[in-house]
Amino acid sequence: MTRSLTPKNQTLDRSRLTWQDGLLILAVITVLLVIVRTASQLTGDYQPDVIISTDLDQLPSYTAQTLLRMGSAYFLSLIFSLVYAYSAYRFPLAAKVLIPLLDILQSIPVLSFLPGVVLALIALFPGQRIGIELAAILLIFTGMTWNLVFSFYQSLSSIPRELLEVSKVYHLNSWQRFWSVELP
Repeated sequence: MTRSLTPKNQTLDRSRLTWQDGLLILAVITVLLVIVRTASQLTGDYQPDVIISTDLDQLPSYTAQTLLRMGSAYFLSLIFSLVYAYSAYRFPLAAKVLIPLLDILQSIPVLSFLPGVVLALIALFPGQRIGIELAAILLIFTGMTWNLVFSFYQSLSSIPRELLEVSKVYHLNSWQRFWSVELP
């Protein structure tokens, strides 16, 4: 429901909660509970003889675990991409090393990392399931991060010079320039 702004109602008083607010709060609590429940299932003892159930009642649990792995890998990939590409953009001398290094790492197939990563993380967390979960997250990360880094670096490199000049005219600090000019 929309209301027009009148002299009596200039600020759209939002002191009362609406049913939409309650629904949003309920959705956030539900998502947090699903994440906590799913994350608690990711830890524990590793049991190689576990039989994966194909019952439909197990499907939501498996789906939540997969979404948690993918979400974690995407979040890590996004943070890594922003830091790596921004570092390469801001420091041209470092870019001469960082970008070719990224190109070399991208050319290595993800499946070639699989045995080493899984064995290293299983050895790091012996008898625990978290080692395998971290290996899965790390392999998903390596599959998606390269495109994000190259895309963000290219978008930073192609910012029109006029926009950078405007940010200087408006005296934007580095943080404001990043959020208003470089990140979008």
